[in-house]
Amino acid sequence: MTTFLPSAFVFLTTFIGASIGSFLNVVIWRVPEKMSLVSPPSHCPKCGSRVRWFDNVPVLSWFILRGKCRDCKKPISGRYPLVEALVGWVAFIVAQALLLGNWTGWQSQPYYWEDYANSAVALTSAFDSESTSLEQQELESASSFADAEFLGLLRSTVVLVFCWVITVGSVLMLGFVEWDRGGSPNSLCFAALTILIIALLATLFVNVPEVFWKRLLTFAGCACLGALGTFCCSPILGSCGKFEILVLGAAWGVGSGLFLAFPGVLIVSFLAWALRRRLQRQTFGLCVFFALTVLLTLECFGII
Repeated sequence: MTTFLPSAFVFLTTFIGASIGSFLNVVIWRVPEKMSLVSPPSHCPKCGSRVRWFDNVPVLSWFILRGKCRDCKKPISGRYPLVEALVGWVAFIVAQALLLGNWTGWQSQPYYWEDYANSAVALTSAFDSESTSLEQQELESASSFADAEFLGLLRSTVVLVFCWVITVGSVLMLGFVEWDRGGSPNSLCFAALTILIIALLATLFVNVPEVFWKRLLTFAGCACLGALGTFCCSPILGSCGKFEILVLGAAWGVGSGLFLAFPGVLIVSFLAWALRRRLQRQTFGLCVFFALTVLLTLECFGII
């Protein structure tokens, strides 16, 4: 019982993350074309046939259909399951690390809080110390999971996972639009900036009031250092809009923390410059996304 509910939550969170990735696919395709996000409903871009609800399951549907439209049999881009899987992966590693691994991030990150770690360790210790009969264990476990402390822990986990997913997902969105078109519309850049602000507010208000200003300053400092790094590297980043690279830099800073915000974005910028020269495509946004995802994966599995 003590592991079933967290495991079920991790599975559900991963599916929701992949569903967010599915929505990002719609944004990546429609917004640059100045199309509505809701009308017409999801359809094949080649024959126009409407996508059935059972063909809209993130990742799985693409493989079930063997990467082809059910009606016209023409190929569907592999980018669709890729984006869904990447966002689902971010949701999975954060959720499992928080609920099953007691990870709380780096102290230099706005997403870190010590009281979360103390609650997680206390609950885990209580579960591990149970030595009564099986029936008594089940009763104690059920009451523990119904306890307000666990519900508060779960609420904090939901907020933190949501903040990570929308932050990293917005970077992926900008990255693919930049890859396709050489730059993102200002509307998407403002949307990504709004997402960062929402993540900030959600993260701030989920914790105890005593650390509000400390976390606010940490968040602002991380974002400013990341944006400063991209501003310094703007001459080598090609024709990307300056507002776009500032938003991407701020997102990198928030995700990487104070110590890696400035030096990390310099490394990512030079990597994007090298790839752009080789591929003749704008790659900065995707470089930021994959750097954040790799960093997050290493953190969540305790490798760094």
